Amino acid sequence: MRNLYRLFVVAILSVFCVGAWAQVVIVEDDFTDLAGPISAADTAENVNPGWRKNDGAVAPVYDGTTSILMDMNGGWNQYLDTNIPSAAAGLMSKDVAFVAIFTAPADAGIAIGFAKDGSWDNGASPQDQRLFKLSGGDILITRDHIPTGTDLDTGQDYTAGTPQGLMFLVAASGAITVHYQNGSDKSPAAAGWVDITPGSDPDGILTFDYVNLNKLGVNSFGSATTQFQLDYIGILDVTPPPPPEPEYLKVFEDNFDGTAGNGPDAAKWVEMPFPGPGANDATLDGSGVLDMASSGVHNDPAIMTGADAVSGLPLFGIIGATDHYRITFHAEHLGMLAVYGISDYPSGGGNPYNIGSTAPGRGFIPQPNGANPAASLSFSLGANTISASEASNGAGTLSPAEQTGGFFGMRMSLDPTVPGGGTGSIIYEVQKPGGATWIDITPVGGSFNAYDTTLDYVLYIESQGFSGGAGVDEVRLDSVLVEDLGQVIPVEISGFSID
Repeated sequence: MRNLYRLFVVAILSVFCVGAWAQVVIVEDDFTDLAGPISAADTAENVNPGWRKNDGAVAPVYDGTTSILMDMNGGWNQYLDTNIPSAAAGLMSKDVAFVAIFTAPADAGIAIGFAKDGSWDNGASPQDQRLFKLSGGDILITRDHIPTGTDLDTGQDYTAGTPQGLMFLVAASGAITVHYQNGSDKSPAAAGWVDITPGSDPDGILTFDYVNLNKLGVNSFGSATTQFQLDYIGILDVTPPPPPEPEYLKVFEDNFDGTAGNGPDAAKWVEMPFPGPGANDATLDGSGVLDMASSGVHNDPAIMTGADAVSGLPLFGIIGATDHYRITFHAEHLGMLAVYGISDYPSGGGNPYNIGSTAPGRGFIPQPNGANPAASLSFSLGANTISASEASNGAGTLSPAEQTGGFFGMRMSLDPTVPGGGTGSIIYEVQKPGGATWIDITPVGGSFNAYDTTLDYVLYIESQGFSGGAGVDEVRLDSVLVEDLGQVIPVEISGFSID
């Protein structure tokens, strides 16, 4: 029957938000259970691992509502502790709150907080713990359980006989601040918390120890005439969520919606080889995908943005020397090679679609069939001068299976560091199928992470038909997006504008 009263079987299970705080429960207990003793340690209801405690006549007991009751008759007369599920090391680089809600008598003698081990570092001062001590009305912080050598008075008294709160806030840096609440709101974001951090710290209490502080709990050190009542204890990850990524102005977008069998939007793209359609045109499939099937001939099919005197089409596509653009492609491969990126637009005249070995460009060269698995995602130096050795930095190479197992992402961010001339930088990122994280694969050094800002560029995508044979769907293009990183669209969040 007791298990029917279980509220929290928690070890990094619950996620909730209060105000601006995102909170992830690492371990907690509100002591809701039937009146009586705590079960054996291995079967304790409310924490995992279970509570370790003393047994016998002085064992802690549930009050039948929302508290655990503990006598205080000297050191170790009553204690309650459990392992931090992630251990102290699992708290590194996180903002963490230790919270305890309690009711104590005026003559309390009890310690609450982070303990080193099962012995509570039972030796001489200084011990290696981070504890609150409730001692005769005073709130102290200390490294010591029973010794008093590092006890530091916060200057704050607790009010006997009424619910109170204590909190250690541990920043990702390991710095600790100390907080008190005259109330029973266990949320770290509650308005009632008051910062009572002492102005001096001679014994290093206010720096967290990520090696040794592996338990949390409560342990008596003095005697009192009335029981100590613990209503709640917990450790919460309160690391702020990352800020939302800014929304940038979209200067070009194509999701390839349209009637099945049609070519790509003629107001956005020109098909190659130019002029006129090839035998295996790029065609819409009617579900938001552009199929680019191989004709067995290199560069057929291929699509490009840009306007020129030959086509006479008013197409988007000129990426100027000062444009701070981010270009994102989502695609799936069923063949071997393809090219995604930018290519030089010969503004001095001529056919801009005659991409040759002298046309500077940058982009991605996925090779999903494993022709060179070590370089299954490479960078190009021009559409016809691609070498399988032009690989990424190794941090995010997509495997052949990932390139053929769903739509994956590629994006390149162009930063014209010297507007009007000189050299700009490129950041290359990839996103695995179904993933949310972008992985930076920009090579270190070399020519691939730079581009010539004295030239104009167009978007260029091709299925390299020589590698797969006629009729092979080498490229399935889901979307192309170009954003201007120099123009942020304000986003309204909870009444605040992020510019």
